[in-house]
Amino acid sequence: TDIFLKELAAFYQAQLSGDDVELAELELTYGDYAKWQREYLQGETLKQLQEYWQQALSGYETLQLPLDKARPSTIDYRGNDVDFILDEQLSEQLRKLAQQQETTLYSVLLSAFYVTLTAWTGQQDVVVGTPSDGRHLSQVQSLIGFFINSLVLRAETEPSLSVSSLISQVHETVLSAKSHQDLPFEQLVELLGVERDSSRHPLFQVMFGVQNFGESFTEYEGLPFEPLNLTDEQRLYRSAKTDLSLFISDGDSSLTGSFTYAVSLFEKVTITRLKAIYCRVLKAFVADSSQALHEIEVLSQQERETLLYRWND
Repeated sequence: TDIFLKELAAFYQAQLSGDDVELAELELTYGDYAKWQREYLQGETLKQLQEYWQQALSGYETLQLPLDKARPSTIDYRGNDVDFILDEQLSEQLRKLAQQQETTLYSVLLSAFYVTLTAWTGQQDVVVGTPSDGRHLSQVQSLIGFFINSLVLRAETEPSLSVSSLISQVHETVLSAKSHQDLPFEQLVELLGVERDSSRHPLFQVMFGVQNFGESFTEYEGLPFEPLNLTDEQRLYRSAKTDLSLFISDGDSSLTGSFTYAVSLFEKVTITRLKAIYCRVLKAFVADSSQALHEIEVLSQQERETLLYRWND
C-alpha cells in the first residue's frame, strides 16, 4: 500500500505540473520473483528448510483456548477488537528492557504474550503464528506484490525460567525462524501432515505481530486526501482470520495494541480480561527481569479476592 500511494502521489503531482513522472526502474517483476521462488525451493535448499521446520515443530501442542461458545463446524471470520494503549513510561521501559537484553522490542512483547497465553490456557508449550513480510531480497523492496508468509513460532514457558532467559530464548527462536522463512506456509502444513479441520486455522490459532498501524501519514504527502479514522460504529466489517490475534504498533511514543477475536468463540469481556493480564505481565517484566515466570502475578487484586476467598470460602 505504501508503494502504491507513493507512486500515485508522483503521478498526481506530475498531472498537476505537466511534468513527466520519473520512477526508479524495477529490477524485476512479480513474475520474476515467482519464477525465482520455484527454482530456489528445490534440492538441498528445500531439504534443509523442511528438516528445520520438522524439528522445530516436532510434537507441538495445539493451543486449547478457553472458549466462551461452542466452536462452529466451519470458521466464522466475523471479528471484533479490544484496543489498548500503554502509557509512555511503560512503553519506554519496555524499549529499554529490549536494549538491555540486546534484543528487539518484538521479542520482549512476544515473550510477554507467551506468558499470558500460558496463564490463560495452562499450557507451557505454546505455538503462535506471525506474519513475515518476505521482502528480505533487496530487489523486491519497491515492488508491489504479495510476499507475506506466515511463520510458526514455538516457546516453552517453564515456570522456573526467568523473564530474562525466556526473552533470550524467544529472541533466538525468532532469528532462527526468520532465517528459514522461505518455506511457504501451505507447504509446511502439507509437510507436517496436519489433519485439516474446517473449524480452525492449521498449526496455530493465535497470531502476534508488531508493526506500524499508520500513525505516520508521510506516504499521503502530495495527495489531496488524508486517512479517515472510523469509529467502531462506522466500521462495516472486521475480520478474525484466526481465533485470536494481537498486533502492537510502535509508531508513537506510547505503544498501542489491538486484540482481534472471533465473535463466534469469545465474549468481549473475556478478551478484555486477557488484555488486562497481558498488561500486568508487561509491567512485571520491566519491574524485575530476573524473577521466575511462576512469580509473576497475573491476577488483579480483585480477581484474586474473588477466586480465592469469595468463591472459595
